[in-house]
Amino acid sequence: MKRILFLALTLPLLLAHPAKAQLPVKKVLTLEVATKIAAAAQAEAKKRGATVVIVVVDDGGHLLLLERLDDTQVASVEVGIGKARTAAIFRRSKQGVRRSGP
Repeated sequence: MKRILFLALTLPLLLAHPAKAQLPVKKVLTLEVATKIAAAAQAEAKKRGATVVIVVVDDGGHLLLLERLDDTQVASVEVGIGKARTAAIFRRSKQGVRRSGP
């Protein structure tokens, strides 16, 4: 009888405060930050006189921002996306991806 009374008294308390699952917190790259990254890349490209495609992807390799500077080949768009996606997926810089090839 005491067990039933104990359960009757504690069960509402347990249900009132359900256990909360601890979800991991992950920092994400915002569009605002991606825009700042692209602006810095564009300034460096202009300083070097380079015509480039600037691609910013998230940690899964999904496109966040793309800029094709004036006079840059159209084919460079797909190449740039592929390089950025590969670097994100394999967690390497563009230079690391380039060096790892044959």
